[in-house]
Amino acid sequence: MYGLSLDLRDHARVGDFIQEQLSFLSDTERRRVERLLEQRDASPVSAEHLADLALRVGAESWAPRRALAAFLRTQQGCDEEWRMTVAAVSNSTGHLMQRF
Repeated sequence: MYGLSLDLRDHARVGDFIQEQLSFLSDTERRRVERLLEQRDASPVSAEHLADLALRVGAESWAPRRALAAFLRTQQGCDEEWRMTVAAVSNSTGHLMQRF
């Protein structure tokens, strides 16, 4: 994940930023952005067009990203993140994680 700034002239980083934010968008908006990204892969897109898309995606995903960050700072959020992490690894690794 990128910091608080993004070089809008770097096509690869802007594309990566947009891909990272897709999960925070509504289904309709996500599908629309994915179609635009597929078009970008098929034919080159101007830096301004890609920058506009990144700004729009960043604005659309801001509220869900902030809500998730605020939730993860609470004890309940930390506990939920820990449970999901332990559930995502193998049983033996999860057992070791719980013991330490």
